[in-house]
Amino acid sequence: MTSHPKWRGKRWDDLHGKVECEEDSKPEMYGDGAGLYLNVAAAGKKNWLLRVTIKGQSARREIGLGGVGGIDTRSQAEARVKASAFRAKAKAGRDPKSTRDKRKLTLRETAIAKHNSLMPTFRNEKHRAEWLSSLNNHVLPKIGDHNVADIKCQDVFGPRRRR
Repeated sequence: MTSHPKWRGKRWDDLHGKVECEEDSKPEMYGDGAGLYLNVAAAGKKNWLLRVTIKGQSARREIGLGGVGGIDTRSQAEARVKASAFRAKAKAGRDPKSTRDKRKLTLRETAIAKHNSLMPTFRNEKHRAEWLSSLNNHVLPKIGDHNVADIKCQDVFGPRRRR
């Protein structure tokens, strides 16, 4: 059994947004006809995937555009807008994935963005303030300006002391 999802000729628009996946089912991909796919993994996890060919190159690139479901959800409309921008870069001969990956986020920027996305889930204003306050008091002064990809365990926990 291959781990790569198989294209089964199903268009996303034909499903009207109703894609369910049982835990033991095979992975599938649903396309919109323009290189944008909804990738449904065997465990039911869903994410958007764009397949593009960069002008002047023969290799096709696959670019992840974000997940479906959960806190960091990207709707079909948002995925199509992002896919359109990436297609324009590819048509101009630029690699959309490499230009996207050049922007490195700091822990501070990521924490603020995550806090904003979690705001509706907090019970009251006090909980909203406490979540960010804890980070501001204990974490962000030390490693808030580090790039998220460069943070190591030692940066978070510091030198461990034996008791």
